[in-house]
Formats: sequence, structure tokens, C-alpha cells
Amino acid sequence: MLRENRFEFSFFFLLILIGGWFMFDRFIPEFHAAAIWYTQWPGVLILLGAAVFLFGALLGAPDMFAPAIIIWGIGKILAYQQTRDMGFDSWYYLWTLIPGFVGTGMFASGLFDEESKQDVKRGFVLIVASAILFAVFGALFGALKFFD
Repeated sequence: MLRENRFEFSFFFLLILIGGWFMFDRFIPEFHAAAIWYTQWPGVLILLGAAVFLFGALLGAPDMFAPAIIIWGIGKILAYQQTRDMGFDSWYYLWTLIPGFVGTGMFASGLFDEESKQDVKRGFVLIVASAILFAVFGALFGALKFFD
């Protein structure tokens, strides 16, 4: 499939998905009740990240994976904070997950792109560094209790 045709196919496929979402939301009460969370903050970020990832996959543009996973990851952090009623003090250590999201995006991009195979290794290094920073900052600020 040509690059131009892939873009048009992906764009119209995304429009059909959005139209299906609105149709289900309007006519099926159970869908509306289950999907209401994704139309509010921070569910919008999670859905937007997934849509960007899907759009990049359909276009054959793995370079869109990193931004998509970053958006999705920040949405998941905000959702975690909201469901646990944590407040913004948890950003003292939760910010360390963002380099891990970048690394996960690079890892996924490297798996699907022949030209950027070195991104798999770089992404893995970022994921490990993010996990170490998360453990250090989480323990330092009292969120992670290893020895209690």
C-alpha cells in the first residue's frame, strides 16, 4: 500500500472509530456508563495516547509510538493519583516514570522500524534507569517502604 493511501486509510478508519464511539455512546446505555470515564480528565489522555499509537501503527510510522506512550503514561499516572486521592505531592517520585515511558516508546519504535534497531537498546537503558530512579526517589520520599 502506498504511503498516501495508508494515510487516507488510517484517517478514515480513525473517523469510523470515532463515529462508532459516538453511536454506541448515544444508543447503548451500558456503553455510555462504561465509557463515561474516558471522556473525563485524565481518561482523555489515556484514550488520546492509545489513539496516537493506533494511528502511528496504521500509518506505519513507528516514530509516533514514543509520544503516544508518553501521553498514555502521563494519563495513567494522573488516573492513579486521582483514584488513590494522592494529590500532587506524589510527583516528587512519579516524575521518574516519564523517562521509562520514553524508553518504552523507543523500544517499541525500534521493534517495528528497521532503520532504528539501536533504539531497542537505548529504550531498555532508559527503562532500567527510570526504574532505579523510581525506587530511589520513592524510598527517599517515603512512598516505597522496602523494610517496613
